[in-house]
Amino acid sequence: MNLSVLKSALPNPVAPGGIVAFTAVVGNPGPSTALGVTVSDPLPTGMTFVSCSSSQGVCNGVWGGVVTASLETLAPGGTATVTISAQAPLFSATLVNTVRATASNGTGGGASAQVVVLVGDGRGQTRDIPALDPRALAVLTALLVWIGVRALRRGA
Repeated sequence: MNLSVLKSALPNPVAPGGIVAFTAVVGNPGPSTALGVTVSDPLPTGMTFVSCSSSQGVCNGVWGGVVTASLETLAPGGTATVTISAQAPLFSATLVNTVRATASNGTGGGASAQVVVLVGDGRGQTRDIPALDPRALAVLTALLVWIGVRALRRGA
């Protein structure tokens, strides 16, 4: 008995700071019932766990950046779905999310699948902030100093 797993992420791409839903569909092609089916999904670096739900069994939550779900038994030909919501980092990046499903009575070592998620433009670069030219910066500095001096004189 070997398990199968399919993985998806929506939306993809996701805006920086947006919520992405990772869905893993675990299947048991048979011929026997899979016992003690567990799903583990380490969240990519920079992502923050929001929630987890499963079509059967229970989501155990997140520990050390790894979300786990106990799906209990899976009959031959059966499937179960785990959906994990996570907040994307605040910067552009290309992230890989890998899920692994195992059964306590499995002989094939379980199954894994991965999905690539683009955050923002996916290049891992933040957008440039326009710089002030030196004259505008000097005027702004003088203005802030003048405001500070006036505030000190009023407070004294």
